[in-house]
Amino acid sequence: MVKHQKGWDISKAAGHCVVVKAFSGARTSDMVHYSKPSILQAPDQMLLHCGPNDLRNSEPEAVANRIVDLAQQIKSSTEANVVISELVCRRDPVLNKKDVLMFF
Repeated sequence: MVKHQKGWDISKAAGHCVVVKAFSGARTSDMVHYSKPSILQAPDQMLLHCGPNDLRNSEPEAVANRIVDLAQQIKSSTEANVVISELVCRRDPVLNKKDVLMFF
């Protein structure tokens, strides 16, 4: 959902540096590893958008717990304000239908 966002465009609009990092196909457990380089950059804020890839094989409550655990791990490693994005649905009805059918 964020892989096509351009950090430099957001930076211009926001008036400060914004970096977007996308890890297509990654699960929340993968983000523990992927977040480490960003933490080392000492950001002021980190926005986490993760979880949709976990929903295929896990219950929503378990996914939510893993996301909160990830945010707490990041918060304990940095001064950054950590924000968790809500799960977002795709706008493409063809892709949505494909994903919905996989759950049945």
